[in-house]
Amino acid sequence: MRGEKLKVVVGMSGGVDSSVAAYLLKQQGYEVIGLHMKFLEKNNDPVFDFPCHVADYSKEFNDRVINRYHDELARGLVPNPCCFCNPEVKFKLLCDFADKIGAGFIATGHYARLENSVLKKAVDNSKDQSYFLCGLTPKQLSRAIFPLGELHKIEVRKIAAKLGLVAAEKKDSNDICFDVATNNLTLGQRAGIGGQAQRMYVIGKDKDGKVRVGGNDSPELYSKSLLAKNFNWITGVPPLSGLTAKIRYRQSDQNCEVEILDDGRVKVTFEKLQRAVTPGQWVVLYIGDVCIGGGEIHETLNVKHET
Repeated sequence: MRGEKLKVVVGMSGGVDSSVAAYLLKQQGYEVIGLHMKFLEKNNDPVFDFPCHVADYSKEFNDRVINRYHDELARGLVPNPCCFCNPEVKFKLLCDFADKIGAGFIATGHYARLENSVLKKAVDNSKDQSYFLCGLTPKQLSRAIFPLGELHKIEVRKIAAKLGLVAAEKKDSNDICFDVATNNLTLGQRAGIGGQAQRMYVIGKDKDGKVRVGGNDSPELYSKSLLAKNFNWITGVPPLSGLTAKIRYRQSDQNCEVEILDDGRVKVTFEKLQRAVTPGQWVVLYIGDVCIGGGEIHETLNVKHET
């Protein structure tokens, strides 16, 4: 680069993670340009000690994320907006802005690691966010930097406190950054029905919208297999052996077998029964700590269908 500093656009939320990510990049010799993407009208403009642009992307966010979220809810699904927001909105806009100002790299405060554009879990397993990044394209990942991937959250807060950052003690933000429906009962959620001999849970929904409930041992609550659509293979389709899967962010890795169907959908069959596999959520596949991709859960095959 002929001695010139490398230019990187950092997505700045104003929180502790993005602030420390920007600081670490500056320490590494990058020319840091911040981009605060305003997705919601209530967002405040943060102040930083380096150039930081503020751009209103509320229309893009509303059109591509919030509207899609409500459309999927209306179809009886339980969407995970972070999984499609990252590739289709957040990282796309970061790359577009980087192109505009001539920056070669983009960065965020996500807890994940990259090695030669291969997405890996963060060192801090309790904060690992590779699940939410499973939809990123190889081109996006080739430009991305995740400065916090090798750190634990407690170390990040210590750095922020040492720097005197206001965000040092700021609570972690929710994964979903906008108000979500609170009256939408999801599969596996406890149903507040009194007068029963045991706790009752949502075990399904009929086409007319009626909710079915049952006990925690109801066969309808457990699945052996699922079908996923629009699957994103981050670095191409690897050998389909020795894989594990997650069907929700906080879940531990589950042993599974994977098959690609003729129509492109991916069938995941688990070694153990899985509770509350929910259409609209995402299944993410791993080989060890390498995230190989993910897709939207389209259909579940529960116990009663496979007996």
